[in-house]
Amino acid sequence: MKETLQVFLYYSLLIIGGSFLLFYPAVLVANIMSLAAPRHKDEIIKNTKSRLKHVFFRFLIAVTTAYPIIYFICYLLSKKALEVNDYITSIQWASPGAIFTLGLFFYLKRKG
Repeated sequence: MKETLQVFLYYSLLIIGGSFLLFYPAVLVANIMSLAAPRHKDEIIKNTKSRLKHVFFRFLIAVTTAYPIIYFICYLLSKKALEVNDYITSIQWASPGAIFTLGLFFYLKRKG
């Protein structure tokens, strides 16, 4: 019973984390357009809050652009752990994608 619950949690985390990949082509195009948009240097240098927003924005672009690579590596490591019946490690490797997807969802829901 306990193993069944752990396997269910494992696959649920993989599905939640992989759901972001459905929207990835649109996100990639938006990231490229955001990076190509001109920005005035004085706008960034004016105050600390603006600089922090700029750094956070660039970090979000970098993470969302690299997400498929990160998800694929976590998927391979979790699958390898599941093959040797190490359920806890497989859940730990499957969770970063789900945490990222849910975090992004709640962040966007709060903004919108």
